Amino acid sequence: MEKAGGDKKRSGKHGEGVAIDKQFLERSNATRYIRDVLTKIVENRPDDPIGFLADYFQNLGAQKGSVSRACQQIRLTHHSKPAFHNNVVLAYEILGESRNPPTRGIDGKLYMELVTELGIGFRQTIREKLLKKILCRDHEVVVFDVFRAGVLACVILEEFLAEAESLFKALDFHGQGKVEFSLCDAVLQELKTSVTSSLVQDPVALLQTAHTLSPSSLAASLTTITEKYTPAGHPRSPMTKEDFLATATDAYLLAVKPLK
Repeated sequence: MEKAGGDKKRSGKHGEGVAIDKQFLERSNATRYIRDVLTKIVENRPDDPIGFLADYFQNLGAQKGSVSRACQQIRLTHHSKPAFHNNVVLAYEILGESRNPPTRGIDGKLYMELVTELGIGFRQTIREKLLKKILCRDHEVVVFDVFRAGVLACVILEEFLAEAESLFKALDFHGQGKVEFSLCDAVLQELKTSVTSSLVQDPVALLQTAHTLSPSSLAASLTTITEKYTPAGHPRSPMTKEDFLATATDAYLLAVKPLK
């Protein structure tokens, strides 16, 4: 009997503990956050779910502003995945809700703050060129299609520059940080040609061209490319990585449609 009474007491304490834990979860919104992050994992299917979880809760505790939260939402998945469009929609809504009073749209000021943050990792000269191409004035109303185009221009440029940097490293056989001008120019002209010969301006198509010129395939096609584009006359000074990336950015921006 005594044992049974002890079991009842322990059972009662356990029940109270469960109730307290449940109340804590409800008060702290933990259940909502857990449900939200699990939904995001299902929708975005990240390659590293554990890292995704860690980033989610780290950013959750950072008490970020609307622009940073919108930027985080956009970066949840790669632009080629189906979930990317929904993430951009949510980012647009986050920015709209931050206005006073909340609206279903955003203005140019919020839009420019977002694309500036998306491009924060770019060199200043490259970032300035990009922002000039996708510029919206502070007072302008930015509809969703314009917003999405600007966001895509940023995230695709980031990937494109990574490809361009890999190309430069492949050309820099001796690791000197500079490459013969004609060699760099040949590759860059190939990128520019892919833009000017296309009937439709498309950053994704240009990114595909960068993939075809990736280091793994560059050696096989380099001779043909250099013979096609090597200029006659005296050789010019070697090109640095910074100059190569700046010129590659110019080629990329040819494929970005003006937003107005």
